[in-house]
Amino acid sequence: MDPIKRPLLYLLIAAFMALAVVGQSAMAASSPAVTVITEPAYLGPDRVPSTLVYPKGAERLPVIFGVHGLGGNKSQMVSYAKTLAATGYVVVAIDARLHGEWLGRNIQHPSMTQAWVLTAMDISHCVDALGADPRVDTTKVGMYGYSMGGIITFLAVTMDKRIAVAAPMIGSPEWQDAASRNRIELDGPLTALWEPKLHPEKFYPTALLMQTGAKDEVVPPDGARRLNEVLKPLYASTPERLSYVEYPKLDHSSPLYMENVTTQWFVRFLTK
Repeated sequence: MDPIKRPLLYLLIAAFMALAVVGQSAMAASSPAVTVITEPAYLGPDRVPSTLVYPKGAERLPVIFGVHGLGGNKSQMVSYAKTLAATGYVVVAIDARLHGEWLGRNIQHPSMTQAWVLTAMDISHCVDALGADPRVDTTKVGMYGYSMGGIITFLAVTMDKRIAVAAPMIGSPEWQDAASRNRIELDGPLTALWEPKLHPEKFYPTALLMQTGAKDEVVPPDGARRLNEVLKPLYASTPERLSYVEYPKLDHSSPLYMENVTTQWFVRFLTK
């Protein structure tokens, strides 16, 4: 179905899902039994700067990783992470390479393309590091990200099959257009090796929700839209695990309703 031709239907679906999850999250947040805890952490061999957000008394809960956009940092992820945590997840917001606390370290800083690849690898190292944490069930791993974080989410899915559910927002599996619009010089060999659009076979069976804006001129929706068409045959046996939503009037932003649809996606596929 072409999302541009049927915008009203997609908006109605998004609104329905958003209302459902808002009600669920509101009940969780209002319950006196739900106290959300936020704590700093440094995970894996490279001590990835992270913020853990989880409900008090967490025990063997699914874990969801979140990555911010270009120029941001993990602190910007905490508000939505609290919503997810109140719904019943351990959320790990990390600083992407070349961002946040990484900039204060006395290390050789990578190129932007290298930073994307290294950040995706950091997700895998964080999963490994949390394997012995009694609060976390690392057999149930999800991931989301905004803009650059969405780009990294696409990449991480192709690199680690443990990511069972993914929800990139206003991101793309195609790097060239987004890079040129953001004055980022890509590393040619790394792009040829890792660009997610080149590895569609590595997405299935991850439950993949892609949300984009039709008016986004920063990270255009074309790449995610094309990937959706390529992936449809691969998801033919379980089409409910693949979803592409393109909001007709949305630019490069991630409004609350987009986050609500993302939460419902995790509730549907990661909580089982």
